[in-house]
Amino acid sequence: AVVGMGCRFAAGINSPQEFWTFLREGREAVRELPPERWEGYDERGVGHAAVLRRTTDRGSFMEDIAGFDAPFFGISAREARLMDPQQRLALEVCWEALEHA
Repeated sequence: AVVGMGCRFAAGINSPQEFWTFLREGREAVRELPPERWEGYDERGVGHAAVLRRTTDRGSFMEDIAGFDAPFFGISAREARLMDPQQRLALEVCWEALEHA
């Protein structure tokens, strides 16, 4: 069997080794929502964002979502911009899992 692993988690965890270290150290990935996360809601109206802030003030966040190397995967910059960020992450993590195998 060929086995490989790759992962992306909140708190800047970008490899199985980093994930294991995170778990061993008992670190916390949940934090207060950064101000830029509210920008879209603030544009809809102050009341809308205020309601959400009362119920949703903490979360775990992925880092460097925009840091996708489109040419490496043979994808144009335009196509990469239109892709769902989850698709870009899946490509990166699958590639890393294959490299790890």
